[in-house]
Amino acid sequence: MESKKENQILVAAHGFIINSQNEILLLKEKDGDLLLGLTGLISLGHDPLEVIKRKALKELNLKVNNFAIFDSGLVDGLLVLRFIATDFSGEVKLEGKYAESSWHSFSAARELKNICPHVKKALAKMELELEKSASEQKYLRALADYQNLLRQHASDKSDFVKFALSSFLEEILPVYDHLKMSVASLPEEEKNNSWVMGVTYVLKQFKETLESHGIEEIKTVGENFDHHTMEALEGQGEKVTKEIMAGYKLNSKLIRAAKVVVGE
Repeated sequence: MESKKENQILVAAHGFIINSQNEILLLKEKDGDLLLGLTGLISLGHDPLEVIKRKALKELNLKVNNFAIFDSGLVDGLLVLRFIATDFSGEVKLEGKYAESSWHSFSAARELKNICPHVKKALAKMELELEKSASEQKYLRALADYQNLLRQHASDKSDFVKFALSSFLEEILPVYDHLKMSVASLPEEEKNNSWVMGVTYVLKQFKETLESHGIEEIKTVGENFDHHTMEALEGQGEKVTKEIMAGYKLNSKLIRAAKVVVGE
């Protein structure tokens, strides 16, 4: 008795498939007169959604991707779960219990004399579900467009800031370079002068400020010559022996090549 009770059918699934022309697929069983959707009885322990998807593939030759429940109710003591699908592939090819299939607009379906009353009653809810789905899709597309716009705006703003900073650097870096060269060219005995020490401290602050904005000075003297970041003005060889003018990168992008002397 317990085994029989466990296998008792308590739930039915009713699936409605809608094509891209907003037409509903109605089916007639071999031993029936009424037009229905795809039907299936669900045993306890089975997933109604998976059952109705398998029936669509087996009995209609349609692979359905997005069956979604939109209604439920009791019919003759049986709990009926109603599903709707718009995302499917394949051509209808009837197998098993179905004898006829036909596509109908919702307005035409309402006028059919042999449509199941329960199906006819569910048409309005189906249309609401489709409108809801269409509204959600429009919202998601609008949201995606808005997010893309924000990303593009942020990218444009970032590019503008980088360009503006790059243009500013072209003007300010020569000042920094000349200040460095002026201090470097002083005799050693003058470098302990309080004024020179003050300028040296300002140079240190200048360098730290540049680095905090992503500006990196290219290492040269003692390094191997790198034709990507350096320009050799004199000499032959692979080692940089002297720096004529410093080179810089902005956020890893070269903005000015270092001018150097190379040797063995």
